[in-house]
Amino acid sequence: MNVARRQRGFGMVGWFFVIAVAAFFLTILFKLFPVYMEHMSVAQSLKMLGEEREARSPNEIRTSLFKRLQVNNVENITRENVEIVRDNNAYVVTVAYEVRVPFARNISILVSFNDKAEVPAS
Repeated sequence: MNVARRQRGFGMVGWFFVIAVAAFFLTILFKLFPVYMEHMSVAQSLKMLGEEREARSPNEIRTSLFKRLQVNNVENITRENVEIVRDNNAYVVTVAYEVRVPFARNISILVSFNDKAEVPAS
């Protein structure tokens, strides 16, 4: 009977621990979900920009990209995050940015993104 009593399963302290760990990871998930959704919009905007086959200048590329980002309600991208470099007959558009998400008091989560697309040069 003593062995059966020890093998009953989780006690109340065990369940509190499981709930605390689950709550921790759910909090992280809820904090990071909007950041990754915004990144998906950035990646999709770059992909659509790269699929256009008409030649453009760097200013036209930048204007088109920021219009797409504005339509998708992207807030974490600034002009300093976008780099356009000529490579043979194309421009390589690089969007590199970081998002700092406050987690608890003085603890933040830092997420870095770096995406590229090639656009035909004019």
